[in-house]
Formats: sequence, structure tokens, C-alpha cells
Amino acid sequence: MKDLFIFGCGGHAKVVSAVVEAEGVYRIAGYVETEVTADRFLDLPRISESEYLAKHKQTPLLVAVGENAIRGQVVRRLTLSGGLTYPTAVHPSAVIHPSVTLGRGTVVMPHVTINPDSRVGDFCVINTNAVLEHDCRLADLVSLAPSSTVCGGCTIGEGAYIGAGATIIHNRNIGAWSVLAAGSVATVDLGEMVVARGLPARVKRQKQADERVL
Repeated sequence: MKDLFIFGCGGHAKVVSAVVEAEGVYRIAGYVETEVTADRFLDLPRISESEYLAKHKQTPLLVAVGENAIRGQVVRRLTLSGGLTYPTAVHPSAVIHPSVTLGRGTVVMPHVTINPDSRVGDFCVINTNAVLEHDCRLADLVSLAPSSTVCGGCTIGEGAYIGAGATIIHNRNIGAWSVLAAGSVATVDLGEMVVARGLPARVKRQKQADERVL
């Protein structure tokens, strides 16, 4: 197996590590963080971002940061150095139709279903038990939280977050960097940078540019 580094040393990195181990394509060589705060994580070495770029940038990297905006910041910063490879990671229990396209750096967790002709962008997180139906389009940095459902023909903009157990009905559009709260049902389109919740979901407020979701 080829070596792989994982950027991140939090809870999301633990889950991404489990996906990598189950898939069996890469061997985790260690973990990368902006500034090293301990010697080891999950019993493997922790190295700084600067050390990775200086010594290991030819080794593929998965960015395991759960917060969409921060994940995007990390990717943009790292990519400036050039020459990095970002693989996808897909748990063996996921059911993904052959016509589906997955972008670089995207992680698909256990028991996910992605149906025909859907396209998932770069650095997305499709979390445990999520369902992405046919002909959907996910832009970069989207997260589908556990047990969320996106019905057929939906479009989700960059960096949007779909909460745990939330549902988007057929042919709806979710704007960039918006949040659909856990357990909510989107029956209408949502614009960019809004927070919506409820049954059916209604926009409650604008999302702040620096607002954390997780």
C-alpha cells in the first residue's frame, strides 16, 4: 500500500482514518497539523504543516477537518505550494453507482448511498448513512451530515452544510455556505449564506462569514 498523511487531529480525523483503514488502499503514515501540539495521534506521528511541505509533499494528503470553511482555508493554503495529491476515500460499505463522479479529497463514510448520475465536488464530506439521490450536483466543500437525505435533481452550493437527519426534497437548490439545520426538511430553494430550520424549513437568519457550524 502507498503511504498517506491525514491533515487534522480531531474527531473528524478519527472517522476519516477508519474509512482509510477499511478501504485498504493507503497506509496512514502520520498526521499533519498547523502547529504540533503532541508527539502522536492514534499512535502515529504528528508533524507540522511546514514539515509535511518540506519533506513529504509527494505523499498524498487527506484533509480531515470537519468545519467546511476551515477545511477550505487549509486546502487553499496547502495548494499554494503546488504538487500535492488529494485522493478520495470511500468506505467499502458505501453503495455508489458507477456513473457517479467524486471530486478529489472527498470522503464517503460508511453505509452511504449515492445514486446514478450524481456529481460530488472536491473536498466534500458525505457522512454516515447519508443518501444522495440521482442527478444531484454538490459543489466543493459541501458536507452532508449523518443520515441526511438529498432527493433527486438537487443542487447544493459550495460549502453548504446539511445537518444530521435533514431532508431536501426533489429538484431544490441550496445556496453556497448555507446551513440546513438537523432534522429539517427543505421544501423550497434556499439562498446563499442563510440558516434554515424547521418542518418545513424556513430561513431564520443570515449566516455570518466567520460563523462556525460544528
